[in-house]
Amino acid sequence: MKKFSGCIIELNGSFRLKLKEQIGSGSFSYVYSTDDPRYVVKIINPSDQKSFISYQNEKYAFQNIPRHDNIVYCPAYKDNVNLKGENYCCLILENCSRGSIISMLVDKRMTFNESQIYQIILDIILGLHQMHTLPKPIAHRDLKGENVLLGEDGKFKLTDFGSITTRMIKEINSNNRVEIESDIEKNTTPTIRAPEQCDLYSNLPITEKVDIWALGCLLYILCFQKQPFETKLSIINGQYFIPKDKRYNKELMDLIPLLLKHDPKERPNTAELIGYFEMHLNSIPTHLFNSIKHMNVHGHRQYTEESSFGHNHDISFNQDGQIKKAVSNVESKPSKSFISNLKDYITKLTTKTEAWILCSLEENEDGPHQKYVRYLIIKAWHKPEKIKKFYSLLHKKYAKNPESTIIITKMLIVLHNYFKKGPNQVYVKGQAKDSISPRDMLYSINQAWKIILENGLESSKDNKRNIYTTQLIVEYSELLIKKFDLHSKYLKIFEGNYSMNPFFSHPSNNLTPISAPVIEDLLKFLELVVKFHKMLLLNNHLWKIQCSIATSILDEEYCLLSVITHLIASFKHATNYVSVDVNAAIVLDIIDRFEEKFNKAFHSILDFFDKCAQIKEIQQLSKIIQILPADLIQRIKEIPILQNQQNKKFNLLKFLNTKNSICGIKIPLSYGLAVQDIDLHHMIGIEEQIFNHQPMMQNQNNFVRQNSREPQSKLSKNN
Repeated sequence: MKKFSGCIIELNGSFRLKLKEQIGSGSFSYVYSTDDPRYVVKIINPSDQKSFISYQNEKYAFQNIPRHDNIVYCPAYKDNVNLKGENYCCLILENCSRGSIISMLVDKRMTFNESQIYQIILDIILGLHQMHTLPKPIAHRDLKGENVLLGEDGKFKLTDFGSITTRMIKEINSNNRVEIESDIEKNTTPTIRAPEQCDLYSNLPITEKVDIWALGCLLYILCFQKQPFETKLSIINGQYFIPKDKRYNKELMDLIPLLLKHDPKERPNTAELIGYFEMHLNSIPTHLFNSIKHMNVHGHRQYTEESSFGHNHDISFNQDGQIKKAVSNVESKPSKSFISNLKDYITKLTTKTEAWILCSLEENEDGPHQKYVRYLIIKAWHKPEKIKKFYSLLHKKYAKNPESTIIITKMLIVLHNYFKKGPNQVYVKGQAKDSISPRDMLYSINQAWKIILENGLESSKDNKRNIYTTQLIVEYSELLIKKFDLHSKYLKIFEGNYSMNPFFSHPSNNLTPISAPVIEDLLKFLELVVKFHKMLLLNNHLWKIQCSIATSILDEEYCLLSVITHLIASFKHATNYVSVDVNAAIVLDIIDRFEEKFNKAFHSILDFFDKCAQIKEIQQLSKIIQILPADLIQRIKEIPILQNQQNKKFNLLKFLNTKNSICGIKIPLSYGLAVQDIDLHHMIGIEEQIFNHQPMMQNQNNFVRQNSREPQSKLSKNN
């Protein structure tokens, strides 16, 4: 392959990098440093079939694995980049200049102590967890020391996805054995192959569990600086030796045979491995976890702990980025990325409401996981008495992270969905001493972030915070306070998604939803929602979280528009049945005011819907939300008013019901209708199925939906 130092790489109009020095190579690929220290470029020769397939695998991985701290980041790639007259495939990759685990062991002759090994293994498990728990799980298949890099953020990251597969083989027979054997020979390393890959007559399935075996091999290498298995036969027979010295504690040594189970079905999955860490946090000496320090002044992570040879040392980095050893007796605070995140992940496996909250509020740049938000909402419908517990746990999370941009923003999204789709009991006042008012929580967030906005952001250590995201939190929390107040005022008429189920259930409650003050209040709130949506999607900062907010706002606006459409129409119809003298000018003025505000909001929402329709992260919503009819305003204007219907009584429910349609728009149905037949205990059991990759129950696919505006006939059919 030619040398490309000095060449310019341009990808996707976003990257223009100058190649500098070659820093790595393979049979048909080279890795170059660039003039941007954040990135390196991997160049692949597509003329070699094996190399091109490897590139396609890597591209598939970066397209399908959500961005994760423990997976090397690839911001761009291209199939055909012209370099010196020939076409090559290129990947722009995060620069992990501190090298791989194997380079630390071999080139730098390092020996890892317990705390470092725990950190490495956990980081790898979290990266694998991201791959193995995808709807279509991905197996790495080449998990070895060369393919685990230390990033600039101090986290260990999986790299080199050229051997990945989504093919999980349940049965091997004479028809597929030769093809499977050839695939294994081409894409895996002999010394880390699992027994089921070595003996294709064993009738053992070949799944993502091969990565767990490889992790066991890597753990052995980290502990003893040698391979656990020397021959294929020793792998098949499970013959390896663990030295009986006191170098490492029992919990670490017990992990090796757990990973190296001969039967893949007996090997733990990634979630169970995280559970193993949590289970033994109390028995593993605390000082092992205190060794993981925060970033030092150069931005590099340091490790401090008693080594296996009985003295203290650090792993730190000199000015050239090379690892150096230094004696130190400084005891540091536990690393948040290790202990805190570990406990968060484990809680998912062991609790319910708290677990779903933690899953929804993971500190990443994705929106809240809607599956867990739906679980929380369904539980609120089935067990309203648990709503106060939800608010208490959410407040606890808020108290621990009052200034985290990501967590607070996600918390607002979760609350918004809870308000929209939960039963009316979610609008609790929190008057009892032991209860938490969601309104008070929102007010606290709003006031605290107003102060942050006023005081400036210069001193913030949160790199996700800027003026835009801070203003977003202030405005969003204020909007949710208004929503809480609106629904608290009209609990006997509306639910959070503007279903009128409370009114239809008790139409004789002496309240009328078509009174001018009710419609005025709804229109006023609609104006606030429209004002808020205008500040969304103005830049790319925390883009996926913004898209999640936009999705919730689209849903809010559609439901609100739907109910206002029917209320204004019913109001106009009602004027025809007035049996007493009224001032026609006043009625006309009220209706003109309604229609003017509605018209203005409607066209702004149309523009917002069109904007969102162009964004791929929001496009799936088009399957749920109908296209707003352009002639809706005209249809409402055409409804006659003040036509004297003598001796006729106005029948409100004739005009205001869930079956009536105006330009295809109906009053939203209660979300409770969609979840009433779900078995709650069965639903709670889904957590275990999720982590074992078992399929979701069909009735959940039918009932648990993004919103509840489906036609009554659909719900009836599903029920």
